[in-house]
Amino acid sequence: MSDKNLNIVKIDSYKEFGLVASIRTQVFVLEQECPVSEEFDDNDNIAEHYLGYCDSAPAIICRVLYPQENLAKIGRIATLKEFRGQGFASAMLKFVIEKLRATQGIEEIQMSAQEHAIGLYEKLGFEAYGDSYIEDYLAHRMMSLKL
Repeated sequence: MSDKNLNIVKIDSYKEFGLVASIRTQVFVLEQECPVSEEFDDNDNIAEHYLGYCDSAPAIICRVLYPQENLAKIGRIATLKEFRGQGFASAMLKFVIEKLRATQGIEEIQMSAQEHAIGLYEKLGFEAYGDSYIEDYLAHRMMSLKL
């Protein structure tokens, strides 16, 4: 997919996962001071990982899990600082949502959203529910999109 010079791919190599890990480390561990021990988990081995390139530079990532039948969970959405404000998060999410719409049996997408990003996700059709909670020292809310 190309949108504003963004090319999104589903990664399938350790080299590409290294790029994903680098972006997550820069954004979540270094910028947001999330514990590295909590950023990387066993779910990384079973998740689908997506990587967006701006021209040839890695710019944004996200992962998708399938925790139960009919449900997908989007998480670990991170854009490198120099690529923010260009619509890449919206483009990545639209791409992944369309992939999930085309996946037989998926009826709902959930995410644990940092509160500052809820407005972006609402524009894409997600609805916040439940109370605010702290995850990795930051306020979050659960969000859902029914397909």
